[in-house]
Amino acid sequence: MRREGIATYFSSMWNCLDICGFTALPISIIQKEYHYDYPGMQAVLGIIYAILFLRGMSYMRIFNNLRYLINMIIEILKDMRSFIIILVYWIIALTLIFRILKNVTDED
Repeated sequence: MRREGIATYFSSMWNCLDICGFTALPISIIQKEYHYDYPGMQAVLGIIYAILFLRGMSYMRIFNNLRYLINMIIEILKDMRSFIIILVYWIIALTLIFRILKNVTDED
């Protein structure tokens, strides 16, 4: 029964994000204190903190004045998902196209 509870706990994405947040704080303290500069570490910590702030925003629903605003923001973000996928696709495609065109003109 205990293993099922742990498996159920880790099956939720939000619980995994909470654990990432609890581990990100000591990692960032150690990184700053001992001057560890791993490539990409700042980006990973930035993403984790952004997710944690989004998670914290969901806790603001307990206030009546903020409940509707938070729900509206969440629905807008859900609706933007497909648009962002198409936008990222075209940004990558145009980047590759312009990079190829730049290489062709540099050779001439």
